Amino acid sequence: MTYFRFTCVAAAAALLVACGGSDDPDRGALKEAPVTVTTLTAAQIGLRWL
Repeated sequence: MTYFRFTCVAAAAALLVACGGSDDPDRGALKEAPVTVTTLTAAQIGLRWL
């Protein structure tokens, strides 16, 4: 149980470090303009109540 907890804490720490911030002023900005790839109908999504 202790080993599992240590592994979970280590994995969480590694994830936080990997997703850490940067000094880039454009942090969070999209690199390219968003484009529509396709449009799905309600039937394709499976939302039969719409």
